[in-house]
Amino acid sequence: MASVNGGKILVAEDNIINQILAEDLLTQAGFEVVIAENGKKAVELVEAVKFDLILMDLQMPEMDGFEATRIILETQPGQHPPIIAMTANALTRDRERCIGAGMVDHIAKPIDPDVLFDTLLKWIPDGDAGPNSIESNSIESNTTDDAFVCLAGIDIDAGLARMNGSQELYTTVLKQFFQDHSTDDQIIARAISQNDIPLAQRTAHTLKGVSGGIGAKALYDSAQNVETAIKDDQLDRLEPFMESLTRELSLVVKDLEEKIMAQALGGTEEIRHSAIDMEKLQRLMNDFERMAREMDPDMDGKAKQIHRLLERHDSPLKKISGTLWGFAEDFDFKQALGTLEELKCELDR
Repeated sequence: MASVNGGKILVAEDNIINQILAEDLLTQAGFEVVIAENGKKAVELVEAVKFDLILMDLQMPEMDGFEATRIILETQPGQHPPIIAMTANALTRDRERCIGAGMVDHIAKPIDPDVLFDTLLKWIPDGDAGPNSIESNSIESNTTDDAFVCLAGIDIDAGLARMNGSQELYTTVLKQFFQDHSTDDQIIARAISQNDIPLAQRTAHTLKGVSGGIGAKALYDSAQNVETAIKDDQLDRLEPFMESLTRELSLVVKDLEEKIMAQALGGTEEIRHSAIDMEKLQRLMNDFERMAREMDPDMDGKAKQIHRLLERHDSPLKKISGTLWGFAEDFDFKQALGTLEELKCELDR
């Protein structure tokens, strides 16, 4: 499957697992990727940056995908990039609602890499094969890790397929799932007890999507049943669905903790005690400084790499790099450059 050379894509998505997955897959395929964590940020980015295409999640905090699409269409009539919906709701009526709102296409979550790339090539102009062209499952992978031989409640082959065959990406996503979703059943139960129905439904919806992404089919089905009952205002039917959700989530989380997170902690200790690659860090800082001086809104990607490099080594400078990342995300170029100088001075000591 071919990719588009130089295509710049905005991914509007609030869930960090879906952000990681989309950014990794699209970057491998040769696209330049910018992440917006909600519809409001997406609208701001579209006003400041020219994109070739927008991937728009529908359920996001602050501003959902439908409202963001409406504003983009109104403020940039005839000039806006194609907007493609991403949602775990794959029913015909959901697709029709997306098209009716002005989106040009629809991609169901969990994302299938083949479907994703084929859909992008339909809508990004001047698409042609390039050096970064990519096939599904074309990524070279090492011998399957022992931790992947069996994970309770997870179809590993299905999960790896969603990652385009990348074991490294799969491991990253599994760790993130454990960190972000281990107590989702408790969040849903608490939200319902407090009559915060929107939070309960949104949490079930997100859990459904990420469960499908990692290959946890039974958990996906349980989350879908909970979401549907809440959406249809049938809370009296919820108890057996919640029991199933808690059972399936506990099964997945327990094995991830024993087989993935325990392994990660050992690797983390080795990384923390190893030296930071100063050549890489210097290169990232130089790139960031150039982008900040040029007022390039994509500088936040470099800031994130700087922060993650220092954070992985548990550097005492990670607080400064976190501040740098924050200014970059806010497009505060002056403060970002000042913080970069502070970081450089501390490194020279």
